[in-house]
Formats: sequence, structure tokens, C-alpha cells
Amino acid sequence: MHIDQQGIPHLRYRVDFIRPNRQRYIEGPRVLAARSFFDLYQERVSAA
Repeated sequence: MHIDQQGIPHLRYRVDFIRPNRQRYIEGPRVLAARSFFDLYQERVSAA
């Protein structure tokens, strides 16, 4: 976690998808405010 100059905590994360044709799609790294991240991504998934 990183805290910016305004005191807002941010997370760096990566999004991975495995498409139906088994190709892996990796998008990232991304950065998002921690509160927004937790609001958007509430579903728990296992790490591969």
C-alpha cells in the first residue's frame, strides 16, 4: 500500500484473465485508491 501526498492510501494490483481459448490476458499494473478498490472488488478469488 502507498499513501499519496494527500494522505489517500492506494493499492497496486494486476488483473489476470484466462480466456475460453486458454490464452492468458494480463492487465496491469493498475493503481487505485484503497477505498475504491474495496468497493469495486468485493468478491474473493483464489490466487493461482
